[in-house]
Amino acid sequence: MNNNSKDNVNIKNQVSQKSISPGTILRNAREQSDMSVQDAAHQLFLETRVIRALEVDKYDVLPPGVFVRGYLRNYAKLQEISQETVMDSFETMIDQQPTLSPKKLPQFKPLKQTTFFQDLLLPIVGLLVVLTIVTFIWLVHTTNNVYQTPEKLWLLSDTSLHLRESKSHSKTAAIPTKVDNFVVTEPSTNFNPSSIPSSILRVHFKEKAWIMIVDTENKKLYQGIGNPGEILSLSGIPPFNAKVGNFAGVDIEYNGQIDNIKVFPKSPSRKRTFIIG
Repeated sequence: MNNNSKDNVNIKNQVSQKSISPGTILRNAREQSDMSVQDAAHQLFLETRVIRALEVDKYDVLPPGVFVRGYLRNYAKLQEISQETVMDSFETMIDQQPTLSPKKLPQFKPLKQTTFFQDLLLPIVGLLVVLTIVTFIWLVHTTNNVYQTPEKLWLLSDTSLHLRESKSHSKTAAIPTKVDNFVVTEPSTNFNPSSIPSSILRVHFKEKAWIMIVDTENKKLYQGIGNPGEILSLSGIPPFNAKVGNFAGVDIEYNGQIDNIKVFPKSPSRKRTFIIG
């Protein structure tokens, strides 16, 4: 008798013993066939933990009984042993030790009942968040309107200063006349700004720079950004007021002489402003 026939005889003798559990029967059959747990799991399309649980009769960690019975039948078929014998041993063990009772479902605690104020808490918090965001956006918009760029602030201050200077000129250039308890202001023929000859002013841009130039009549001759190498020729009535953003990037040519704008005197009432002429 060869070795395979001897092994089959040994398996049949073990199967005939009713005291042997189904897991022991299957494990002995697998070991005698030189099959590893991994091979058995691979051929049965199961995880190795399921095979190990079947072989030690640990059924409480496996799915419900109907699945366990299917596993046992397929495992017995793979080992080429009697399925009925394995199932009889399984049923006998279950009758003695009912371990395949249905798994208890997890107990869920009932939800706590919320009060009326708790129900209102979430909407109130959401409303506060929305109001905070709207307020922040409004403050940013208001701040942008109040804090203008330096150029805009300088233009505003220039406008008000020019208005005050115009009023002062009109006062000095007007002759009051009293007619029937009313004071009538008549224009004077002695003051004529257009009679002052105009002068030529050239701006040499060495670097990129912003500049604004007005003449003595508050006439804006230029406002913008010059690029390196550009030369700007302007004609107006001196003295000129030049507001510059980049001092080092601007040279002024006036009366045939070229100097950096910082050579000219600064305006006492305007920041970053130089008087030319």
